[in-house]
Amino acid sequence: MKNCLYLFMVCSLLVSCHQDKQEKRESCTCESLTPCAADALSQYPAAWPAKPGLWDYPVKPGMEEWGKNHKEENVNACQIPEELLSSLSTEDLTNICVRYPYLMDVFAWNTFHYGLEAKYNEFNGIRELFKRNETSKELLKYWNCLQTFSNSGFDFEEDLHRRFDFRLFLCEVEFLLGFYTQKADAILKEDCKQILQCLCLAIDLEHENGIHNASLYNYYARANAINRIDPKIFKNMPYMYDGMSSFVAYTNEEKEFINELSYQLMK
Repeated sequence: MKNCLYLFMVCSLLVSCHQDKQEKRESCTCESLTPCAADALSQYPAAWPAKPGLWDYPVKPGMEEWGKNHKEENVNACQIPEELLSSLSTEDLTNICVRYPYLMDVFAWNTFHYGLEAKYNEFNGIRELFKRNETSKELLKYWNCLQTFSNSGFDFEEDLHRRFDFRLFLCEVEFLLGFYTQKADAILKEDCKQILQCLCLAIDLEHENGIHNASLYNYYARANAINRIDPKIFKNMPYMYDGMSSFVAYTNEEKEFINELSYQLMK
């Protein structure tokens, strides 16, 4: 029954979506966002480069204290000082948050929602970041930088462990994009459309190069953006929106459904 419902909806969109894809490719503005230089990630996975002069975590992996302390002590030490928190620009705050040492813990949970909810409750930087209206644009800058680096000709085959870590970092940013779209009190539909444009463009480019392994978190981020644009879409399909709260590996049909909705709604 559930398959019939979303297949019917997909079919109803197919006629218009072919033209939508072409228009989207012509109008996508994600590449106009200011990306960091690809070589800024040359030392990854050591750390995302901190902005010179910007507050940094007093303890982090690689330091002697990190291994000696209990996690609670490290988490407390990693909180951004309250007197600094609200004065940080969204750009600087994003730079800090994408480097949160425990951000990778989101993969330790068997649900999307609970893993990110744990980070939201644990780290004051993410809570503050999700209050900002410019957050989606700043996260997309980092996401675009990762994509730029991915296409820069770096030979990951030389270091498969580094490739694995790099993909995890990319997924972390997609996680944050999706969760921000879900959690933010005020987010414009245009911001959601921007997210759809950028994440769809990445899939299009991968397909053109014969790659068909877009991350599950790409779909997660777009499903959240779609739900924020039009909550009625998933109202009768809780199993699809379950991706927001449960670790559900979307089927190929469900991925295609998210793809087609993305092209339709980003206009």
